[in-house]
Amino acid sequence: MAKEKKFIDRNERAKHFSELYQVLGAILEHRPTEEWLEMFDKADIPAMPVRTLEELFDDPHLKATGFFAEREHPTEGPIRTFASPLDFEKTKVEFRRHAPRLGEDGEAVLREAGLAEDRIAALKAEKALLVPPPAA
Repeated sequence: MAKEKKFIDRNERAKHFSELYQVLGAILEHRPTEEWLEMFDKADIPAMPVRTLEELFDDPHLKATGFFAEREHPTEGPIRTFASPLDFEKTKVEFRRHAPRLGEDGEAVLREAGLAEDRIAALKAEKALLVPPPAA
């Protein structure tokens, strides 16, 4: 395979990547992931396993780097989310608020866009503007 013209260099591999993925997939399925990772590590080939979302929360590297943070959501309770990737020496990055619920910021956005209160009220009455119930 290493001597085949279609896989010999990056440009040729790019033209035939679908076939390359099929060939590699057929080879890789015959050994456990950990065995491949050990072999790749010895050969100085960068590789990582593909993880499910659930497995990511337990990934040792992501835990060690503080990749995830737990936050209290006003309606959902505690949730795990991504921590900020920014780390400034003099300015601490702080979590300010959760992502808005569907429609939560609709009225404020429409006011900021210049819609009159009566028009906003009409949109709510027509159910064209979703307004979620207040957070508990």
